[in-house]
Amino acid sequence: MKKSYSVILSSSFVRPEIATEFGNIPPSFLPLGSNRLFFHQHNLLISIEGNHNNYITLPEEYELCSSDAYLLINLGIEPIFCSTEFTFGQAIVF
Repeated sequence: MKKSYSVILSSSFVRPEIATEFGNIPPSFLPLGSNRLFFHQHNLLISIEGNHNNYITLPEEYELCSSDAYLLINLGIEPIFCSTEFTFGQAIVF
């Protein structure tokens, strides 16, 4: 059986003008409604492709707070920490 993967690319930080309001966070950690953006991205991927291995790329300098780590675990999303210097393509290969 073929394995399938979903990767949410978020291995950079938001722009400074957004960071002043929400803090220095990865784009997928921006609030959307009562959840984080990655929660909605995950649900969209599940509705389109079904349940499979899920990953999110995060900046290597980013420290997950316990509530975000808990949500990622419950959603079955494994964080992959990588350099903010990576392009999207490099983050996928990494």
